[in-house]
Amino acid sequence: MVRLSESELNCTTVAPSASTQRITQVRPALTHDTCLGYYDVSGQFDKEFECNNTDHRYCCGSCYLRFCCQFKGNRLDQRTCKNYHKPDWVKTRYRAKHTPFISVFG
Repeated sequence: MVRLSESELNCTTVAPSASTQRITQVRPALTHDTCLGYYDVSGQFDKEFECNNTDHRYCCGSCYLRFCCQFKGNRLDQRTCKNYHKPDWVKTRYRAKHTPFISVFG
């Protein structure tokens, strides 16, 4: 049996043994959605954005107007959307017409 002096008892720090230590993994409290980039009703491309601000963590709305919302039940199923490619009507070619300059002096 080992006897410790009074000064050793008052100043001794004991580290926990390996069997008493717990390893904890930190996980994010909540996950969030990413609203994918898409072409809106006017043919304008809206970039992808994260719904990671405050409590509005789900991508909601419609295929043509997306926003972040609070309730999972309102989540947009983005897999059903078809507006990820530029619409044909936006791909029109511009043809410059030559307009002659006419000057009329009277």
